[in-house]
Amino acid sequence: MMLGMDAQGFPLWQGALLDLPPKERAVLALLIRRAPGVVSKQAFADEAWQGRPMSDESLARCISRVRRALLAWDLKVESVYGLGYQLLEPSPADTQSGGPGKSALDTLTHARQLLQQRTPAAVGRAIEL
Repeated sequence: MMLGMDAQGFPLWQGALLDLPPKERAVLALLIRRAPGVVSKQAFADEAWQGRPMSDESLARCISRVRRALLAWDLKVESVYGLGYQLLEPSPADTQSGGPGKSALDTLTHARQLLQQRTPAAVGRAIEL
């Protein structure tokens, strides 16, 4: 997996630091440690929220922010109905420009979403597309 953790627990993608707020960093760290397995909502509550009350809405918001942060690298956090969430890396075929079966419109839409993030990594990925 090209996604990992540094000694302080910060997520890295291909050696580059992913700058995330503490809660999102804890959620992503848990997803990385358990990848490609599914992380249950209870595991997020126990580890990322450290036993403090966690609502489904707060977890969903946090997962949404993690998903946005990972868009630039085509990494995905999938929900697994009734179980939790799972971190998925793109397959080698999907990392090629546009990926298999993607229309030009899909590629342009994805590039536009990346540009809206306004991060150097996201802009770089949009230019590649």
